[in-house]
Amino acid sequence: MVVIRRRDILDALALLGVLIGIAAVSIAFMFLEGWMIHKYIPDVEQLPWYWNYHMAPAFSPSESGRSVLVDLDALTLTVYKDGEVEKTFPCSGGKKSTPSPLGQWQTTYEGDWGEGFGGSWIAINCPWGKFGIHGTIEPWTIGKVNASHGCIRMLNSDVAELKKMLSWGTPVYIKYDGIPFRAMKSGMTGSDVVEVQELLYDLGYTSFEPDGVFGVGTEAAVKKFQTDNGMYADGVVGWGTIEALRSKTD
Repeated sequence: MVVIRRRDILDALALLGVLIGIAAVSIAFMFLEGWMIHKYIPDVEQLPWYWNYHMAPAFSPSESGRSVLVDLDALTLTVYKDGEVEKTFPCSGGKKSTPSPLGQWQTTYEGDWGEGFGGSWIAINCPWGKFGIHGTIEPWTIGKVNASHGCIRMLNSDVAELKKMLSWGTPVYIKYDGIPFRAMKSGMTGSDVVEVQELLYDLGYTSFEPDGVFGVGTEAAVKKFQTDNGMYADGVVGWGTIEALRSKTD
């Protein structure tokens, strides 16, 4: 015969009350957190780490043949054939410190590379580095997070299939609307550097074509712009400098 003591019932009720109280507090904090985020934290476009790279042209799939759209916001790679979607794969791109090259490119080479590249390599014609589409030994990142050194990573089986679909000169468009902002300085390369160089060129601070490489000429032009606009001339393009450059060319 099972005997249930009054004290055991009271202890169980007390424990249940504590658990309900904890759950209620957790739910309250959840709603409070959501309210505070909505009230005090601006939209992502207003945050200083949001890059909003806007110099690249809009993507338009080729009306004949294949073309590729790499969307690093959605973490997908979509193949178009004759202007229509043929197949979509998960992918990942470059992390904040080593971003993928944005804009319109073309494939230039296909090869069977080693284990670290999943056996497949599809190069694109980016002028400031060796970038391409390849496999990975970290498949858990694919479609989840941008974590590469700038290349587009895919699952090994997917990139092997993709390589058979593409040919030399296939258009590849890479977009990343929510790319994190990074301060730029001498020695860096990237699409963000291209934008800085284009802005400086439009304002008459440089005479050379933008090449995506933050070299001596770019640094000197940045310092001159900063001096002319009453800013500390350190040659580093931080948030204040890029906003000033953009405001002068709007």
